[in-house]
Amino acid sequence: MLLKNNRLLIYRCLFSVFGLTSWLLVTISLMPCCAQSRLRIEATEEIRPLRVHESNRGLETIEGNPFFWLGDTAWNLFSNLDSTEVEKYLDDRKAKGFNVIQTQIIPWKLNRANVYGSLPFEDGNLNRTNEAYWLYSDYIMKSIRDRGMYVALIPIWARAYIETIRGDAEDKVFLQDSIQLPYNYGHFLGERYKSYTNIIWVLGGDEWGTKDTVYHQLAKGIVNGRGHSDFGRELMTYHPQGGTFRPPATSSSEFYHHKEWLDFNMIQSGHRMGNRNFETIAKDYDLTPQKPTLEAEACYEKHPQKHKFEFGIFEAWHVRRRAYWAVLAGSLGYTYGANGIWQMSKKGLDDDNKFNYYWHEALGFQGAGE
Repeated sequence: MLLKNNRLLIYRCLFSVFGLTSWLLVTISLMPCCAQSRLRIEATEEIRPLRVHESNRGLETIEGNPFFWLGDTAWNLFSNLDSTEVEKYLDDRKAKGFNVIQTQIIPWKLNRANVYGSLPFEDGNLNRTNEAYWLYSDYIMKSIRDRGMYVALIPIWARAYIETIRGDAEDKVFLQDSIQLPYNYGHFLGERYKSYTNIIWVLGGDEWGTKDTVYHQLAKGIVNGRGHSDFGRELMTYHPQGGTFRPPATSSSEFYHHKEWLDFNMIQSGHRMGNRNFETIAKDYDLTPQKPTLEAEACYEKHPQKHKFEFGIFEAWHVRRRAYWAVLAGSLGYTYGANGIWQMSKKGLDDDNKFNYYWHEALGFQGAGE
């Protein structure tokens, strides 16, 4: 079995480099110097929209320039950091060569305010937005754009609001109206950020997709709010549940590969030591129709294995290995994650007990600089 998997990985590597297109070869060769070269875009330049390459194996700009996704996970960026902290975080990630910030625009819970005390909605009603919250969100969106970076944006976290029912009203918000409510919210987002050319829309959020109508209407609302009538004008994917307790990994291809709004698949190999993401990438690679695939949440640096510190933590070596496995197997890029930063943990906040560093302490982790 091990020999078979090794041969499969070698085959994927050779096929990706020599048998497909030059874009993957070019982007891999640029990885060591990305912080100093092509991945850095001056703030004065317009950020060029991305699209799927004609090979259906990766992304490119609308001019046809290859795009290697080098993302950082910052789920609670919009809720936990003040303006000074946002600037410090983005400047650090920009200097290290990251070109995608992967985040969610509203907190895990609708009753959770941002760092300035503003809730995203009035009374938890998605039809009644709180302008104070969204003005600060505008500031963060602009700060990302001004640095020439892309944002992989989750409109609303599926695990908390769409898929999981825990008996709380806030957990049923999208289920109250499976057509109009998600469409209205999507339209609001699409219209508000209509001028932004650096958004990659990410539906889902740690869940196996089941609410097909909800996601379709959310996607349709975003697209229509941006002034389009068809899905092909907006780059869109889905963030699935992790492979921590479902090894080796979960891909959006397992349930939404054929959806017209899904442009590329997203994989979460998760926080289990033995997970080999190249196996899932290999499966995605062979699907019809062909669509690119991305390892978007592997093990986080300094994060506990299986979310428990008694099992040990992931170090930079483990992160590097997962990254190389992914890219050489055919992933269009890689999203890095660091414990403390993905939560944006700081003194006074207790969002998650699986951290042992505050966000500013985790900025200098070894893996982030590599």
